[in-house]
Amino acid sequence: MAASARPAARPRARFDKPLCASLDGFSLHAATRVGGHDEQGREALLRYVLRPPLAQDRVVPGPDGLVRIVLKRAFGDGTVAIDLDPLSLLSRLAAAVPPPRYHTVKYGGVLASASKIRPLIAPKPKVASHVQQDEAPKRGHWSGKYRPWARRFSI
Repeated sequence: MAASARPAARPRARFDKPLCASLDGFSLHAATRVGGHDEQGREALLRYVLRPPLAQDRVVPGPDGLVRIVLKRAFGDGTVAIDLDPLSLLSRLAAAVPPPRYHTVKYGGVLASASKIRPLIAPKPKVASHVQQDEAPKRGHWSGKYRPWARRFSI
């Protein structure tokens, strides 16, 4: 009788800093925070979040009508740049944009929406103290967070 083969040990995530983990080339950094009065910190965080998908100095127009994208690191086969026609470049960039109302952040484990213990750890929604349960909403008054677009900018 042959000995049963043990499953290969699953690689473990590295925790280099508090609230930071990396595994299989992916990293999660949840330690960044900015105070409400820290203007420089807010600006730095927004610059990071709003950065373009390609650095401007890496996109070079060629004389033959192609656009050359210089890579940050060479591919395994030695490729250091990619030449695309403008339409192909735009179609590749457009493919990276998620469709409307598509969540790009997926939660797993206890934070997943189907987790049985999520209600135990997720914060409860705040109930407005000034709204009474027996009051009917008045005309022009909207309950909850939703307000029609036209009403958002009127006082």
